[in-house]
Amino acid sequence: MRKNSNPFNSPNSPASSFPDSYPLITSRRHLSNSSRPSDITNLNYERSRKDSPSKRHISQSAAEISKADVYTRLYNGSKPKPSLHHDGTHHQPSQQSPSNALRRSFSSLELQKEIPKIRSLSHLYATIYDEDPSLFEDVESTEFCSNESKTVEELTIEGSSETETSLDVYERGELLRRKDIYILPDIHSQGHRSINIRNHSNNYGFDDKTGNYVVIPNDHIKYRYRILSVLGNGSFGNVVKCLDKKYTDPKNHKDKVVAIKIIKSDINWSLQAVYEIKMLKHLNSHKTVVEGNTYASEYATSDCPVLKYYDHFHFRGHMCIVMEPLSVNLFTMLEIIKFQGLSLPVLQLFVKKILRGLEYIHSMNILHCDIKPENIMIKFPSAASLDDVTEESLVVKIVDFGTSCFVNEISYSYIQSRFYRAPEVILGARYDKMIDIWSLGCIVTELFTGDALLPGKNELEQIALILELFGAPNSGLILQQRHSLLRSMKEQTAVNKFDERASVNNSNILNSGGADEKSIKKTLLYTFFDMEGRINIQFLNMRIQAAQNIAGGTTNGRKTFKIASRNLEMRLRLRSCREDSKKSESFIKFLSKIFKWDPNQRTDASGLLQDPFLTDSD
Repeated sequence: MRKNSNPFNSPNSPASSFPDSYPLITSRRHLSNSSRPSDITNLNYERSRKDSPSKRHISQSAAEISKADVYTRLYNGSKPKPSLHHDGTHHQPSQQSPSNALRRSFSSLELQKEIPKIRSLSHLYATIYDEDPSLFEDVESTEFCSNESKTVEELTIEGSSETETSLDVYERGELLRRKDIYILPDIHSQGHRSINIRNHSNNYGFDDKTGNYVVIPNDHIKYRYRILSVLGNGSFGNVVKCLDKKYTDPKNHKDKVVAIKIIKSDINWSLQAVYEIKMLKHLNSHKTVVEGNTYASEYATSDCPVLKYYDHFHFRGHMCIVMEPLSVNLFTMLEIIKFQGLSLPVLQLFVKKILRGLEYIHSMNILHCDIKPENIMIKFPSAASLDDVTEESLVVKIVDFGTSCFVNEISYSYIQSRFYRAPEVILGARYDKMIDIWSLGCIVTELFTGDALLPGKNELEQIALILELFGAPNSGLILQQRHSLLRSMKEQTAVNKFDERASVNNSNILNSGGADEKSIKKTLLYTFFDMEGRINIQFLNMRIQAAQNIAGGTTNGRKTFKIASRNLEMRLRLRSCREDSKKSESFIKFLSKIFKWDPNQRTDASGLLQDPFLTDSD
């Protein structure tokens, strides 16, 4: 462990009673050569430790599937390729995080092993501070003053006399057309880029071969933002940390720090970014009152439980989204603490914050559709305030709205990341906001144990793991879901007969893939249940075994799955965690309100916030 000047190490520090180090908990992820690039909408924190396990990759590709055949490779052609949405964006199902393949299942020995957990918020901050104090940098200020733009001549005089003469033809043309100029290109970074206005290849030299903008430290974006570092990169582009030279704090003369998501110069990714901007602007421009809680989501406020959106613009062929800088996502947090998991008192704090975010999103009639640890981020307090750690110091925000949709625009039959995918989505049934609640339950258990609750290798194994842990669904539910799906299909067919534009103007689960009764009956909702709606576990095991044989391996040495053969309390290892028995019982009851086969029986975010697990102080 690095030795830093840790504010927690003072005699009066809340964390002073904790040992200097904890047993190294081996990572529960295995490397995969097939991992896709990271989606760093959530600003993945890149650790420098050599023994750091790979982060999960969370990209939600919006590019054409034919470009890499990713969709076919992952789903073996079992699902129709996603079609172009009415707003022009390609909505592809959330692919399995390649880090899903990095996980390993617990052995019987591990299930009995006591793993030390993070016991308090102070303990959590101290552990992470020892890893990287820079995560606690104070970048907030409510007193930023706007600076006036300047001319090239003024900036040249202030800077180097060589700056203006070092500009190439392309940049000179940009400056002639631009009225708001705050910085000029850094002369020391000019040699790292070769611009050729006569050659359209690689966007005149600004992009690499994959269409990503070539990021150079200390370079500029839009002659306003100074690039500090790359926060991450992914299949859609890069996210960089920048100084906004337009705004300066008059007290310390520091410029405003922002994060900028630079989208790949690809039409499909750009359209996907437009859709995400639409969602962020909607979430950042309203005030709403839910169950007595007032949420002000203007980006100037700090109480909005979703990512702050500042601005967007087009720069050198790339769509750019300016947003607030955050510290780490929940998976990276687990990685830093070596997957120890959180004790129930600390877990309660996180669950409350996440639920308030979901409550807000759902109140805006939006389904997130990809709730997972990578899409929930933390903003740490400044190092100066670590001596007085309170619940208010924990800021949790939901990010990545690239595949979100409005309630009346539900149109994608296959969404969510696999480990967190609701059963109705796997089966191919209709869905609503309760899919986010199921994902929340999976996240809560993962924060507690440090490992995924349902780490299926494919959708067949995913549904089998759900059957093992939560039993089979009621046959009446299956019949009802079938009836609802067929009725919706017939209603949409009738609409299409009278309006040939319906496929553009009306969006729902059925018209996105041109679904008909024949294709609907190929879903798991029909193939894995008999005419009476009863599960055919033998058929499911046969399909899983066949998939394993094709892949040339087995599923953790197991050949068959048995319905209701596992216990949630045992899976969570509550008895070996030395948690308060009453609190543990309350925790199980809380989860039982989430893990319901019937979405209508799941408790919504507002109801869960009133659950005794979160409201009882003892």
